[in-house]
Formats: sequence, structure tokens, C-alpha cells
Amino acid sequence: MKRSPLKRTKGLKPQSKKRAADDRTRAVLRQAFLQLKQYCEMCGAPATDVDEIIGRGVRPGAQMNPELFQALCRPCHTIKTTNPDWAYRHGWSAHDWDLCRIADIKSKRVYCPLQCKENHID
Repeated sequence: MKRSPLKRTKGLKPQSKKRAADDRTRAVLRQAFLQLKQYCEMCGAPATDVDEIIGRGVRPGAQMNPELFQALCRPCHTIKTTNPDWAYRHGWSAHDWDLCRIADIKSKRVYCPLQCKENHID
């Protein structure tokens, strides 16, 4: 049986209405957070990114919870994202089951070389 390609009369929407509304809310929260914390929490450079300690892919809705936010500069955000094991060991990322320990994790986090294999977070 020969199949013909699906013919669309309208293009796909680039975003759902709900996602667009969430993005607008997130932009407001992000701006307010960057006004409050203007410097990177990792290195002290001017902050440009708002990152979630527990990612939105791990915990849906994390991008709307300011308690999970951290201010980072772009280079530190890249380091954290590309080295997830290092970020977990040093307190810059957390697992979903660590939600009740976020304040403790934030108080113990450190910034040391990427080669460091020590687990700084209990």
C-alpha cells in the first residue's frame, strides 16, 4: 500500500499557549532574580544566566521556583552544564530527592578545579 505524505493546511505552532505564558512569567522572575543577585554565585563575575539547581527536566516547574534559582555567568553555567558529575559533587546541581536539603547543599557548595573528584556534599 502506497502512503502519501500528510498534507497540512496550517503550519505547526512553534509554542503552546501554556508554554508561552510560562515563558513570560519566567522572564519576569528571571529579571527580578538578576536584580537581586547581580553577581555569579560561582566566580563573582557579573551574572547573566538564571539556572535551576534542580533542572526543569528533572523536576517539572523548577523554572518557576525562585528557591531553586542560582545566578551564574555564562562561562560558569557552561561548566556546570557540561560537567554534571562535578556539579553534583560540588553542590551546583541537585537531584529531585534532595529538594528538602537545598539550603544545606547551597551552604556547602564550593568552586574548585574540574579535576577534583572529592565529594564536597554529603
